[in-house]
Amino acid sequence: MSWLAIWDGRELTHISDRTRGVDLSQGTVRFEISLRGEIQEPVILWQGRTGTPRDLRILCRPDGAVSLEHGPLQFATDPGFVFAGEPILLHYSWDRDGRADLLSMTNIQTGADLSLRPGCHAARDLLEIVPETPGPAVSVAYAGLANHPLPTHPLPGLSGATRLQTPDGEIPLHTLRPGMEVLTASGRRETIRWIGTTQHMARGITAPVLLRAPYFGLSHDILVSRSQRIRLSGHEVDYLFGTEQVLAKVEDIRRTNSAEICLSAPIVETCHILLDDHDCLLAGRCVLDTNLLGEVLEASGKSTATLASEDLRPAWPVIDRAGAQAYLDMLSQNRRNAA
Repeated sequence: MSWLAIWDGRELTHISDRTRGVDLSQGTVRFEISLRGEIQEPVILWQGRTGTPRDLRILCRPDGAVSLEHGPLQFATDPGFVFAGEPILLHYSWDRDGRADLLSMTNIQTGADLSLRPGCHAARDLLEIVPETPGPAVSVAYAGLANHPLPTHPLPGLSGATRLQTPDGEIPLHTLRPGMEVLTASGRRETIRWIGTTQHMARGITAPVLLRAPYFGLSHDILVSRSQRIRLSGHEVDYLFGTEQVLAKVEDIRRTNSAEICLSAPIVETCHILLDDHDCLLAGRCVLDTNLLGEVLEASGKSTATLASEDLRPAWPVIDRAGAQAYLDMLSQNRRNAA
């Protein structure tokens, strides 16, 4: 599985050597695009090149409706979904067997969004998917084409270079295997049940975050997904949330000097860990939450209906963005007062 092509704006910045004869029984197209101005006739946002009805064809109409056609799939939003200057994020995954198919559209400016399951179908040829160069009416922030399905948002995860504490010392995550043990923030030795990896386009909302040492108690810089959770503790947490420990998403506690969006490579590979019992990992003194079975299954399009509550919800409260901002503000104020 790989990203076959990635565009930054109109420039092709990555192309895989696997494009010839690639298996397209599954795949994903993902892009962020906006209209440069008002339109009087339909504008093509994305268009395959075979000239047949099997081409993937995405259009925006003057009334603000977006339509997508791909073989038997014919879909259109209601009018007013997007207008000039409003960026739309489109994520389309197809699957011949109908197990991981997904169509999601979001107007980033207004927040309007929709999603549906397109059903069982797939491309026969790469040219059905690969677009012509967008016209002058379209502004492309980034776009990507992969031959594997992906969730719309990355799972919480860490780069394989992250050094985690184990009974044998600090070990890079990419060398760990199921059945090996790690040391957790609760002071226990826990067995790794599962390790998985996903490969995302490092652009837009799927771009990773670089956490810088020594912030967050890190002994080294680490790359994480925006949804990765960090466990926070201290007087500020107790005062604000009435509990000793909470979890916060990296995206919500990101600040310029301690964390930044990383666009150094077009692709990022993220590792995900399940433990026998849910707990947090240690990178230096930074406390990093592990994955839940429920979110792993949901990301792969599988049902979570029979799971126990401990497989669906973290063991600690997860604060929202407003709570995270209040925590950062109080932390900064306390540090200024102490100085």
